[in-house]
Amino acid sequence: MHWGHAVSTDMVHWRDMPVALAPDAVWDAGGCYSGSAVDDDGRLVLMYTGHTDTVETQNIAVSDDGVTFAKIPGNPVIPSPPAGNSIDFRDPKVWRHDGRWYVVLGGSDTSNDARALIYRS
Repeated sequence: MHWGHAVSTDMVHWRDMPVALAPDAVWDAGGCYSGSAVDDDGRLVLMYTGHTDTVETQNIAVSDDGVTFAKIPGNPVIPSPPAGNSIDFRDPKVWRHDGRWYVVLGGSDTSNDARALIYRS
C-alpha cells in the first residue's frame, strides 16, 4: 500500500502528484498504512503505520516542499505496541500542544478489545 498525493485549490478539481510514501524499508515492506500529517513550522511531517507480515510500526517522513518526502533515519519511532496490545497497532493521529508532541493510536489487546494508545514526547 502506498500513500497517494493530490492537490486542489477548490476541493472539486484535483491534480495528481508523485506518490508520497512507498513501502521500501524493512519496517514497511508490507505497506505504508494510514496516518496523519502536520505542519511543523513550514515542514510537513507525516506519521504513518508501517506494516510487515509480523508487526506494525509507527514511522515518520518529512517534506520541505510538500512534494518529495524522506523517511527519517530513526524509524521506526515506535517499533512495537506495548505489552498486552498485540494486534491492530495503527492509524496514528499526531498533534502538538504546549511544545510537546502527542500521538493517539488505535489498538487491540490480546482479547481483541479496542484500545486507544496515547504517546507523548
